Amino acid sequence: MKLYDEEELRKKNEKSKKLKNLILVSIIFTVVLIVLIIGAIYYLIYNPNKITITIDGKESEAIENMIATKTADDGRTIVYFPIRQIASSFGYNSNDGDYGRNVESTENCFIESENEVAIFTQDSNIIYKIDKTEKKNNVDSEYEEVHIENPIIKENDALYVDIEGLAKSFNFNINTNVKMKKINITKLDTLIASAEKKVQDNKLGKLDEKFVNQKAILDNMMVIVSDYDGQKGVRNFSTKEEILGFQYDDITYIPSKEAFLIEKNNKVGIIGSDRIVKIKPQYDNLTLIDSVNGLYLAEDNGFFGIVDENGNTKIHLEHSKIGVDLNDFKDNGLKNGYILLGNLIPVLDNGIWSFFKIESTKNSDGSRNVQCTKMQTDEFTGIGCKSKVTRGTVTNLIVLEEYGMVIVQKQGVYYGFMNQDGILPIGVTCTDIYAETTSGQKNYFMVNSINGKTYYTTKVLENAGYSKVNNK
Repeated sequence: MKLYDEEELRKKNEKSKKLKNLILVSIIFTVVLIVLIIGAIYYLIYNPNKITITIDGKESEAIENMIATKTADDGRTIVYFPIRQIASSFGYNSNDGDYGRNVESTENCFIESENEVAIFTQDSNIIYKIDKTEKKNNVDSEYEEVHIENPIIKENDALYVDIEGLAKSFNFNINTNVKMKKINITKLDTLIASAEKKVQDNKLGKLDEKFVNQKAILDNMMVIVSDYDGQKGVRNFSTKEEILGFQYDDITYIPSKEAFLIEKNNKVGIIGSDRIVKIKPQYDNLTLIDSVNGLYLAEDNGFFGIVDENGNTKIHLEHSKIGVDLNDFKDNGLKNGYILLGNLIPVLDNGIWSFFKIESTKNSDGSRNVQCTKMQTDEFTGIGCKSKVTRGTVTNLIVLEEYGMVIVQKQGVYYGFMNQDGILPIGVTCTDIYAETTSGQKNYFMVNSINGKTYYTTKVLENAGYSKVNNK
């Protein structure tokens, strides 16, 4: 009987031991599983490679899956967005090629909304924009130059832009949290709705409907129309503090300068967002033509000149015209007819064209010393050549950018090339100058006035000792 009890006890102990081991294994398994689950959740939330993007407060995995990252030379991670894919996500139209040109190219693309067009070029640090709401006589408004720090890049035949470029081209307000890898995007429409409510609740008047003025909200400012007399003023978006009083007949925001073109008593001037008067309201019209150097085309009583952003006269208001019409030269790719090759200002007087050269140096505080010096050149009766060749692949030329040359005309018949120092490499000896694209390759041609023969322009220039000045 005693032996039986001992055997039973032994079996019970073994069973109890097995049960304890089983429980211990189960506990260990459960703990490991919990750790794995917590690790997975932590990884999903704090994945060092994951960038969280919110749009108007809601996370967008679709946009997150589109982005690409690049490591800069200084070790920074730069986030890039595919332009055309982003455009589709926000209801924009988009196309390859350059807006307004009959050219298909994956080196360019443009996006188009109801109010605006933005144009992008591979390796460029400039985005060009057109305000569609400012058309006059069915002609597009002037191109606005938007400068960005990092150039537009190309990946897998698609163009990408960084966060700064995304914000400026799509009119987004973007806040980034580098530590948490979060990018918060607020659309302009959302900001406008918020501003309208703020203006209404505070009985300030009404938000100005001019599109460029609504974009001032992106820089924390509101252009407001007074209910009392229709005069316009500017308030801070966040604090409602007055920036410009309600005393102006019209106000137009200049985004690239964070300044306002103000109109009073039929004269216009420029006031900065710091409330400092930059240019007194003494001109009939002012047009920003160089955002880097802060140069404005000024018009008064039918005469034109150039003033800088501090109101200093750089070219006296005594000329009948400044700048050339680019409508016949759209396929030349130019966006600015006031400044050719980056530093030449064409001026017309009594049917004769001359040039002023921009000379600009940068000060240690970031300001610039800018001079516009008249060049000593021949008398030209025209700028640019409208080719007599009518083949579909032939385009007119006003500049030969690769060689830093402007096409000039004399006696209304003959054409030649002028470099940025006013030198004519081969004289004005051609009856035609044009570009022609064959099998995707663009070539330049010139027709000699003496023998009527057609020559490759680049070969003639290189034989004269001129080489390419850039790789465009």
